[in-house]
This record gives sequence, C-alpha cells and structure tokens, in this order.
Amino acid sequence: MPVRRSPPSADASIRLGVFDGTHDAGAALCQGGRLLAAVSEERLSREKGASGWPQRSVEAVLQTAGVDPAEVDAVAFAGMVNPNPLLRLARGVQAGWRFDDANLWDPADWRGRLAEAAQLRSPFPRLRSDGWAARTWSPTIQARLQNSVHQQIPRLKAPLSLHDHHQSHAAAGWGTFGAEEGLVIVADGVGDGQALTVWRGRGAALWPVLAWPFPHSHGLLYATVTAMLGFRPFRHEGKVAGLSAHGDADAVPVPWPFEGPAEARRLRPGLGPGLRRALAPLKNARREDVCAWLQRGLEADLTALIDALIQRTGLGEIALCGGVFANVRLNQAISERPGVTGLWIFPHMGDGGLAVGAALLAGGLPSPEPLSTAALGPDLPEEGLRAALSRCPERRADPSPRAIAARLAAGQLVAICAGRSEFGPRALGQRSILASPRELGVVDRLNAALVRSPFMPFAPAVAEEQLAAAIDLPANARRAAQFMTITAPATAALRATGPAAVHADGTARLQRVTADDHPLLHAILTEHHALTGEIALLNTSFNLHEEPIVQGPEDALRSWRQAGLDALLLGDTLLERGA
Repeated sequence: MPVRRSPPSADASIRLGVFDGTHDAGAALCQGGRLLAAVSEERLSREKGASGWPQRSVEAVLQTAGVDPAEVDAVAFAGMVNPNPLLRLARGVQAGWRFDDANLWDPADWRGRLAEAAQLRSPFPRLRSDGWAARTWSPTIQARLQNSVHQQIPRLKAPLSLHDHHQSHAAAGWGTFGAEEGLVIVADGVGDGQALTVWRGRGAALWPVLAWPFPHSHGLLYATVTAMLGFRPFRHEGKVAGLSAHGDADAVPVPWPFEGPAEARRLRPGLGPGLRRALAPLKNARREDVCAWLQRGLEADLTALIDALIQRTGLGEIALCGGVFANVRLNQAISERPGVTGLWIFPHMGDGGLAVGAALLAGGLPSPEPLSTAALGPDLPEEGLRAALSRCPERRADPSPRAIAARLAAGQLVAICAGRSEFGPRALGQRSILASPRELGVVDRLNAALVRSPFMPFAPAVAEEQLAAAIDLPANARRAAQFMTITAPATAALRATGPAAVHADGTARLQRVTADDHPLLHAILTEHHALTGEIALLNTSFNLHEEPIVQGPEDALRSWRQAGLDALLLGDTLLERGA
C-alpha cells in the first residue's frame, strides 16, 4: 500500500523522528514536510557511531527548534526488525553490540564465528517488517518504547509509531527531493529483511516497486571486503572507495559474486564462509586493485538496475538513499546515465538519516519539500561560547572574510566552527577546515595534523560563479553537489590551480557554494579568488581521525590545538596560534 498524504490539518503537526540502532543513532524534528532540526548522537556524545536511545539528540532538536516536548504531536521510530527488538529492551547490552567489528565479517577466532552465525546465518536478518514475527512483537516494543520515552522526557507524551527501515530511508529521500514524480532507490547493508528497495514517488505518495531481500546486499559485500582488507567495516568504506582510484580492476582474477538480471541480482553463494572462500584470492591481490574491482562491480550492477528501471517506468528523476550511496564515485556513474534527468542524494544517506524519514512518515507522508540546507544541527551555545573564549590564551585576529582569505592565500590552515552544525557525514563550511589546494604538500600536512590515512582524497569548495571553470558537472547533479555527495570530472583549470583537491582519477567531490546557501563560505571563496585567481578552496571536515566532526566550542578548541592548525574561527571570533 502507498504512503498517502496526511490530512491538511496534520500538515503543520510537529513530528519527532528517532533512530536508536546499534550505530548512527540520532533524532530529527519536522513540522509537516519542513525539517526544523536534525542531529546524530555521536556529535553530542563524542562517541563515533553512537548507538541506542539518543537522549542528547532528542533534547537538542527540541531545543534547537524552540519546541516544548508537550508540543510534539507524534513520535516515530525507524525500524521494526532492525534495530533488534531485544536490544531495544536491553539498552546496556545494545551499547556493547558492535556491527562494525571486523571479526564478525572476517572471523579470526571462535568469537567471530559465533557472532557471524548469530547475526548473519540465523533467521533474524531475513525477518521483514510485514512478517508475522514483527507483527507479533511490535505492539509490545511500541508500548515499551512509549514508556521509556515518557520516563526520559516526561513532557513528551505524544503517541508513538514504528516504521519500516527501508520505507524510512525512502521517505527521507522522497520527502526532501521536491520532484513531482520519480523513483527512490534505497541500498544499504540490511534493514528489516531487505538489502535494496525501489519506490515510486508521486506527490505525497510512495509505492514499492521491487525489493532485493537479505543476503543479496552490496552493502554487506562491501563490508566483507572492507574487513578482508584490514579496515573496519561500516566505518572505513570511504577508504576502500578512495583507494579504488589507484587500482586496476582487471588485475583481480575473482569472478564478481552477483549474478542474474539487472532488477533481481543475487549474491552467490550468500554471506558467510561460502562467500569468504570465493573471495579468498583477494587477500593475495594488491589492495588498490581489490578496491577497484569492488568499485567496478558496484557501479556496473547499480547503473544497470537504474537503466532498467528508467526503461520500464519512463521516470528519470532519481533519489538515492542508504549507506551504499555514500559512495560518491558510484553517484557520479549514475548521474552519467542518459536517462537520469534529475539526481538527489539525501545528505545523511546512511542509517543516521533514518530519523528524518521516520519523522516524515509519522501521521502520513507530507508533500515533498526540497531540502535547501544541511545546517540542521545545534548552534553554538552563547554562554558556552563566551565561557570558552574567556579561557583562551590565544590571540584574537581580524575575522573578516578578506582577512581569512589572506591567511589561506599565505598557506595557512583555518578551521571554522560557526553557526548550526551540518547534519550528515560532510562538513560544508560550518564545521570545516579550509586550505589552499594549489600545493600537493597540503595533503600531507593535513593528514599528519589530523592523523588520517595518507591516501584519502580531499574535496574542493567552489563558489557558484566559478563552478563551470572548476568542474564538468552534469546539470542533473547541480543540487547534489551543494551537499558534496557526488564526484565529477575536474577541469584542466582546477587540476592546474588546485591539484590537492583532485582525485587520482581526475575527478573531484565538489561542494557548490552560493551566497544564499552559505554567505560566509561564499564570501571567503570570493575574496580568495580575488587575491589569488584560484577557483577553489580545499574543504575537509573538522575532526581528528576516528572522532566525530566537532560540535561545540570545547570540541573545536581541543581539536584545533591538538592538530596544530594555524587559525580558528569560533563563532565570530578568529583565534590564531600563540599566547
């Protein structure tokens, strides 16, 4: 059945969405179809991938939006089978339950084999939200969650509902797209028994089109290979994607493990020991080549699926959701398909974005409203900012965009922590580190300062006025580029003046910056271009390796000092190193 538009009287209702899984927990608040606030728990707890009941996030979105808990009309949780209902009843156990343990995906001992059997070869991951088991336990889980929410936030007494994992992803994508009619593709590891789903959206309705059940998951194949390469699954897939530009897929003599027609691909021989035996030769190959092999297969399967869907439905407006679409090179390959007329990637595409979909589904999906900004998190607290600055021994300096641009032109590294934080994995100027990309040495300097892997690529921020000079961006991807969720070929001018922001394959994961969307960053870019003639600035997230992106003033000051960066714009105060 489609998700229908809510009655007109409910369009202004205030809905709280929650995701309380084993990773990337968070909360979102919307009024009708308009997002008011959203944040991931890790930003506030400072625990990477924080899980469980996101108390801090719920409180933060209410405070950020200026909404009293008693004003909330509906509370919605994403997931009916995932998160595991038993873990929802035992939060202490959930806190120690790690799905991103490499030993689960490439077991080295009996503990890993036991965990693999329990999580991947039991009936549980195959259970669907519309099956008898989920229908049986859902009333109990819903009642227990309702009581728990009321205990944690006594004034929050709104009715509570549970929503399917993939439908929540689809609602987040469709509800923020703004197209009149189109397709939504959701691809992740597994959620409520599904690995990939396709939905048709029209106005305020979503219809399911097709589904690939567990274990036929590109996300879980990616996790398996990530672990086999010695990285941490569900955390380091970006490293695997980054390395793919340095490899040769043809050097890997392993057959691609997916087979079948484009709309019904199947992972043979499934997950677990059989798949690992089939993939065992990968451990003898160069890791760069393995990454290129994995990237090539992923792109071939999903572009073929989208081609088939467009041919069958005639719809070329495409929204992408789910952790698989954190892969920006895959998103570029999709944008280049001839039938794709418009492309939208929800900025928090992974499970951290589920809270938005749940909020939009509570009470009925409202009419889609295009998302214009990712600055949905909390602002810097005024009292906390004043207190932090009062204790700073560092010198104050000119905070104007022209002065910051001059520092960047001189080769300084400038961190920014100002305004509301971004929702999602990308730093877009509110919690960023900026640098000139003209010298390749800045990559080594940043990686050393932030303790990051030396092969990870960096991204350019480009003002709208310089966009055509910097990137060969398809018209269908302009909006996606605002949120740094896609790559495109860099121009000769960008390769010449900003080589540090160009990937090994000649592409760049660009951020398109307009004066309306981000006045401060646009002003810095404009001043820097006037001073140097360069058409981009390097923009990377403001965090040390394996830490969440900074949120508040204390996080920013600690990370800035530890990294040894040259200057920090904290609120509207610019600090420079030295007592």
